[in-house]
Amino acid sequence: MGTGDGTPGAAARDDGAPADGALGVVTGVARRMARSTEPGSRVAAMLEVVAGAVEAELAVVLQADPSHTVVEVVGGELTPSAREGLAGTLLPLGRNDPLLAPVAAGRLEPRSGGRAFGSDLWHRSAQRAGCLEHCGVGEVCTLPLSGGPDFVVALLGRRGPDFSDEELALLGELRPAVAAMAVLAGLRPLPWPGSRPRLTERERQVLDLLAEGYTAARIGRELGTSPRTVEVHLRRIYGKLDATDRLTAVLRAYDLELIPPRGSESFIGTS
Repeated sequence: MGTGDGTPGAAARDDGAPADGALGVVTGVARRMARSTEPGSRVAAMLEVVAGAVEAELAVVLQADPSHTVVEVVGGELTPSAREGLAGTLLPLGRNDPLLAPVAAGRLEPRSGGRAFGSDLWHRSAQRAGCLEHCGVGEVCTLPLSGGPDFVVALLGRRGPDFSDEELALLGELRPAVAAMAVLAGLRPLPWPGSRPRLTERERQVLDLLAEGYTAARIGRELGTSPRTVEVHLRRIYGKLDATDRLTAVLRAYDLELIPPRGSESFIGTS
């Protein structure tokens, strides 16, 4: 999604002339949203204009619930499986990583993966690998629309290079107006979840095998998938159960009746 003249922040006016800077982008978003009648199309219009302002090829919205047991991916031309894969990659981010943890703590400045992690660490990270696998982009940046545990963030991505200081500054100027228009487009924080975490069917399968003491490699063989995909599911399971290791995850799953009790059998973790 380009701006046409290669200048960050340039957006086309209705008469075809460029409207420079944040004001031009905001005007473009407002005009596109005004032509849209459905909430989903308003979100898509907002994302397309903002993405074009910084030469991004991917634009989606991440919505996290307050307990970080769910991340929903909204907007963007992604398949359902790509949405699920991206959500699985990014779910742990709100807890302790440099990209989304600051947003969950209430900080709203845009940041790129390369700047948040450091370029070398970002290029070796599982998060970047997941973005490449599911979306085909290796560089991402955030445009926080609301902060706190139930954050709403626009995630922008492209094949490269990393987003520049000027592009991040432009997104910072856009943020208040785009955040207000996101509310008009129907984007809201997710509600608090029920008392029990919600697991997908595949997460339940992984958890059952985890309770049997299977390694990630063996779980992958049993389910016909790769160990890396199993690790993504495990990160999601750990996040939903507020656990940092497999034993704690399994014991909490027993307590919450997410898996059937094994009677007197004890869980023995294997490496």
